[in-house]
Amino acid sequence: MTALGLLLRRGRASCFKKKHLPPRKHQVRRCQVFVFTEAILLCDEPYVSGEDSAYPQNLNFLTSFKVKLIYH
Repeated sequence: MTALGLLLRRGRASCFKKKHLPPRKHQVRRCQVFVFTEAILLCDEPYVSGEDSAYPQNLNFLTSFKVKLIYH
C-alpha cells in the first residue's frame, strides 16, 4: 500500500451500489473509507456476530479513486 502514499484519514460510512432502471431500494452497506495522499479506497465491512467481533476485522475491497491533493 505504499504506492497509495500516506494514510491521512480512516472512517466508517454507509454506502450502496447505484442501480439503474427500474428504481429499487438500495441495499445499504457498512463501509470503511481510507483516504491516502494518492487515492481513496472503499471497503465493505461484513457483518460480524458477537463471538466473531474479537477476531481481526476482514474487509472486502469495493473500489478506489485516484486523487491529487494540493497543499498550500
